Amino acid sequence: MVASTELRAEGQVEPAILQLVVMVRHGPLNWLVMKLRSCREALPMVKTWAAAKQSLKRRMTISELCDQYVQHGCPTKKASTLATDGGRIKRQIKPLIGNHFVEDFTRGDVMKFMQDISNGCTKLDEKTKRRGRSIVRGGKGTASRTVGLLSAIYTYAIACEIVELNPCRGIKRFPDRKCMRFLSQQEIVRLGSDLRKATEEGENLKLCSSLPPIQIGFQL
Repeated sequence: MVASTELRAEGQVEPAILQLVVMVRHGPLNWLVMKLRSCREALPMVKTWAAAKQSLKRRMTISELCDQYVQHGCPTKKASTLATDGGRIKRQIKPLIGNHFVEDFTRGDVMKFMQDISNGCTKLDEKTKRRGRSIVRGGKGTASRTVGLLSAIYTYAIACEIVELNPCRGIKRFPDRKCMRFLSQQEIVRLGSDLRKATEEGENLKLCSSLPPIQIGFQL
């Protein structure tokens, strides 16, 4: 008001212009100017937030990577192997870590993932068909094989330049269970018959020395 009084005294402005100056400085227009100024200051933050949101949209989850791997990453695998991998992806990988971002998955996450499967966190018994059931038990063997599949998926992701590192590499897995099986009497008889037949046909039985030893037992 002091400035407007001074301007009026000097006769430098018209009354209408003087009224506009008073409204800008002390009236509703001053509030509008302050709001516009705060919006201008907040604009860089809005742009940064929008860029971050767009970046999140482009990031791939492990579930999406698994789908891409099944479609394009294993053209040389047999149908039976693909079915097994698909079951592990559906029953083990997606339920536990499917929502994780691919580039954020760490070695610690892999170890926890393997331990959760070993502890039976993915146990399942559900009906799949009219007379079929899907039984998932987990365990150490399943955990080791599933981590092996996850490592293959990450190797595919590295080849596609989706990530740079494989968090599964170097992880110590549970040892595979070694099974020892003994031949029954019927199997021993069949084996002897096949060896005798091979000898009569002139087969070189020395090649058998390169095969793993066979445990032979008798049922008394």
